[in-house]
Amino acid sequence: MTYKPSVITVTCLSIGTLVALAVASALWLGLSSAADNTRRLLEAQVGIFMDLVEQRIDSRLQPAVDQAKWIAERISDGTVDLNDADGFDKFIRGTLAATPQVAGITHVDPEGQSKRWRRIDGLMLTEDWSSRPGIMEWLEDGADDKPQWREPFFTDTIGEYVVLHDTAIKTDGQFSGMIGQIIPISDLSFELVKLVDGTPLVPFVLYDKTRVLAHPSILTDLQTPKQPNAQLPELQSLYDPVLKKIWSSDMREMRLLGSVERAEAAMTWTDDSAYAIMHRVIDRYGDAPWVIGFYFDLDAEDNTVVDRLIAAILAGLAVFCISVFVAVLLGRRLGRPIASIAEVANQIGEGDFDKVDTLPISRVKEINSANVSINNMVSDLREQKIIRDTLGRYLPEPVARAILKEHGELAPQTSVATVLFCDVAGFTTLSEDFGAEATIEVLNAYFSEAVSILEKHQGIVTQFQGDGILAVFNLPLTNPSHAYSAVMAALEIVKCVAHNEFCGKKISVRIGICTGEVVAGAVGAKGRLTYTVHGDAVNSAARIESINKTTGTNVLISASTATQLQQLRTHSIGTFDIRGKSKTTELFTVEP
Repeated sequence: MTYKPSVITVTCLSIGTLVALAVASALWLGLSSAADNTRRLLEAQVGIFMDLVEQRIDSRLQPAVDQAKWIAERISDGTVDLNDADGFDKFIRGTLAATPQVAGITHVDPEGQSKRWRRIDGLMLTEDWSSRPGIMEWLEDGADDKPQWREPFFTDTIGEYVVLHDTAIKTDGQFSGMIGQIIPISDLSFELVKLVDGTPLVPFVLYDKTRVLAHPSILTDLQTPKQPNAQLPELQSLYDPVLKKIWSSDMREMRLLGSVERAEAAMTWTDDSAYAIMHRVIDRYGDAPWVIGFYFDLDAEDNTVVDRLIAAILAGLAVFCISVFVAVLLGRRLGRPIASIAEVANQIGEGDFDKVDTLPISRVKEINSANVSINNMVSDLREQKIIRDTLGRYLPEPVARAILKEHGELAPQTSVATVLFCDVAGFTTLSEDFGAEATIEVLNAYFSEAVSILEKHQGIVTQFQGDGILAVFNLPLTNPSHAYSAVMAALEIVKCVAHNEFCGKKISVRIGICTGEVVAGAVGAKGRLTYTVHGDAVNSAARIESINKTTGTNVLISASTATQLQQLRTHSIGTFDIRGKSKTTELFTVEP
C-alpha cells in the first residue's frame, strides 16, 4: 500500500529543510491541497446526490415493473379470471392499493375494449378503444414484445405527465390483452430542488437527451403543454442557457471532476462564467435514455481558492520566523475537518446513523458547505430511521411524521370522518376457553391481519381497546372517499376472519361504522400523551357495533355513512335506540 503523508508531515518537512523557501512551499502546498480538497468534496457531493436521484427514480418506477410481472403471472396461472368481472375488479383495486406510485391501471383486451382504474377517485371506467389511433397496432406489437416503458406524455386521466409501463398477459397460453400502468412524474422536479437545497448544484433530468423531464424552472418559468398525449417540453424551450449547451460542440472535457462513478464531466462558458456539467445516463426505462445530472458555477469556487491563497500569503509573511510552528498549526486546521468528513462518510456507509457525528461549522466555505450538506442528509436519514424503527411501532406513520415535523407538538384537527369500531364476538367466553397466553397470541395474530387491511384502505388505527380496534378514515390522511374506504375495509376484515384461523383458533367479529365530525389530537397527562379521536361519531360507532348482537349481523353502518355509498348497495334494517341519543337511529347493512 502506497504511503500517503499527512498535511502536517509534508508542511513540516518542507519548511524544516527549506526554511528560506518556507513561505513559497506553504503557499504551494496550500493551493494544491485546497484544489484537491475542493475537487474531492465536489466529487463526493455530486456522486452522492446523483446516486440519490437515481434511487428516487428507481423507487418510483421499479415497483410497477415488479407488479406487472406479478399481475401477468396471476392471470396466466388461473389465480385471476378475466371473465370474472367482480373478481378482476377487486384484484386490480388491490394491486393499486399495494403500489402508491401507480396512479392508474388499464386492461385492453384483444378486441380493443378497455377498463381503467384510477387511484384518484377509485372509479373503474369501461370504454371502446378499438377505433383509437394506434391501439390495435399496440395490441398486435405487444402480443410478442416483452414488458416495456413508453415515452412520457401528458394524460387527462389524472391531469399530469406520466410514464407508461405495459406488459402482455396470457390465459392458457393465448394472448388476452395488455396491462398498462401509469406513474406520475410531475413532482420529480420538486424532489430534486429539495434534494439539493443549500448546495450550489442545479439538478436536471432529460428524456432522450432532448426533452426536459425534471428541472427547477418547471416549477416556475417553463410553460408546459397540457393537452392530452402531449410530449415533454423540448430542451431548447427551457430558460436555462447553461443546460442548453450540454450537447453543443463548445463543451470541453473536464478531467478535474472525472472520478464520479458512471458519470461524465464537461465545461462550458456562459456570460463570462465557467460552469461544470456532470451527467449520468440511465437506459433501463424504455428505448430512449434518461439523463440525470447537475451543474454548478466554477468561478465561485475559484474565487474562494484565491481568497484563501491571499490570506495564506499574509499569514506566511507575518509568521516567517516561526514557520515550523505555523506549519503544524495550519496542517492540523486543514487536516482535522477533512479527516472528520472522511470519518462521517465511513459512518454513513456503515448505515448506523445514530453513531454519525455532527460536523461543526467551518470558516472555509467549501468545507462548511460540505459539512452543512452532509449534516442535513444525515438528519433526514436519521429521521426516516426513527420513524421506521421507533415511532412507527407505536403510532400510525402519518401521525409520527407530523410529530417529528412539529418538533414533538401535534395540533388538534377537526374534520368530517368515518369511524370504524371492530370487536371480537364473545371474547370473554373465548378468553376463558383459550387461556391467557393463547388469548394474547390469537389477538396479536388477528390484530396484525386487521390492521394491515385497515391501512391498505387508508385507515388509521388510533386505539386497541382490549379485543377492540378503533380506526378513523380521513384523519390525519385526507381521503375524500373515507366512508367507502371504511366499509370496504370492514367487509374485507369480516371475510378474512371467516376464512382464516388465528393461531389455530376461529373467531368472529362485529363492526360498527359511523360518519360525522371528529376531533383528533394528542391527549393525556403532561409528559405522557396518546393520539386519539373524539366525537359523537366515535361513541356511535362503538354502540352500533354492539347492536350486531341483536340483529345477528357482522357489519352495521349509520345513515350518515350510507348516504355516501353511491357505489354500494345498502339495506335498511330499521331504527334503533342508541344510548346517549334522544332520537332513534336508522341502521343499514351493506351487500358485499
